[in-house]
Amino acid sequence: MATTREAALNERVKHWRKARGLKQAELEGKAGLPRGAVYRIENDQKDVTATELQALAQALDIDTITLLAEPQTDRLQGALLGLLVDCSAPQRYAMATFLETLAHELKATCQN
Repeated sequence: MATTREAALNERVKHWRKARGLKQAELEGKAGLPRGAVYRIENDQKDVTATELQALAQALDIDTITLLAEPQTDRLQGALLGLLVDCSAPQRYAMATFLETLAHELKATCQN
């Protein structure tokens, strides 16, 4: 069974595969992996070897570091929660309102 970090890697493989519009069998073909390998990786039934990691990254047209990197949202979420812990209730409310406005603005900007 994979560790939490490896499970996160398996989830990222699935994320990138779907982002590229690939079926598991298509990714296996592009990466030169045996049939069923991507299913086992994504479902935490198989650890990813270094060779498989490189092949998957190349097939997904990303670098290996991108596939290994912790998602930005996890780091951002942790940083924000750390800030909120030390705030009073009115400060948390004000910060939450600000962040909601910022998120709305960013979403609108990214959609243009």
